[in-house]
Amino acid sequence: ELLTLPEGVECQYELAVTGTCYAFLKSRVGVSITLEFLQRVVLNSLVFARMTPDQKAALVGDFQQLEIYTGMCGDGANDCGALKAAHMGVSLSESEASIAAPFTSQSPNISCIPILLAEGRAALSTSFQLFRFIACYSFIQFLAVITLYFRGTVLGNWQYLYQDLFIVFPLTIFMGDTRANPHLSLKRPSGNLLKIFN
Repeated sequence: ELLTLPEGVECQYELAVTGTCYAFLKSRVGVSITLEFLQRVVLNSLVFARMTPDQKAALVGDFQQLEIYTGMCGDGANDCGALKAAHMGVSLSESEASIAAPFTSQSPNISCIPILLAEGRAALSTSFQLFRFIACYSFIQFLAVITLYFRGTVLGNWQYLYQDLFIVFPLTIFMGDTRANPHLSLKRPSGNLLKIFN
């Protein structure tokens, strides 16, 4: 019989869950525990230890069902399934896990994670800014062509070449060459392309 708290009572707790305990809880969902109970256990666990490769991949899936972006670091072949399933998989070795993971760290510890997050955020933000710039540029060029058309003239070939080669091209190169902030911000950039501010 599992402990249940009285209605309205909140409990602050942190758990360490072994693979055996996790497998037991998964097998009892719908029988003696609810899915919500399993989700509470997963959310309040700080340590997951001694898990099989299938249990690691299932755990990543549990976090993703809760709509939590999930990262996984692994150093061996037994981590391959979870590394593939995670939103961000980082291999901490150059063994089989490095083939399964999208990212491979040259140091065998998790010190690369803040750098990876900062670079990912910078890449997302830069891509969005470049897209917005090109969209604005196209709109401005459209307005220029329409305005000149109503005045009875058009831009010449050399004027188009000047705009593209000397104004737009250098801006896109310099905007795309921006570096990530060395300090990871608490605020994530927006994932919405139509939002004005990131």
